[in-house]
Amino acid sequence: MAGLAPAPPRQVHREAAARVGRNPVPCVGCGRSARAAGIIEVPGYGRRWLDRCRACLLATIDLQPSRVSGTVAEIVADLRAAGLAAGGSR
Repeated sequence: MAGLAPAPPRQVHREAAARVGRNPVPCVGCGRSARAAGIIEVPGYGRRWLDRCRACLLATIDLQPSRVSGTVAEIVADLRAAGLAAGGSR
């Protein structure tokens, strides 16, 4: 983590765009040209740039579990419950 470049105290969109622009920095995962630049907080090192190519970004992105019910019956039940909670009738 110490090898990551220091980042500014707040997200600066112009700086992030420059990191992946005409002369992109290398991806921290594989070394290819970065296409996404973000800032992470690294304990003991502070804010650092996390530059990733598309493949590494997709492989490491934090996907939250879906809150949508899995079956049509569950979706209908959820919608019915929401309608009743909002004051609807059966």
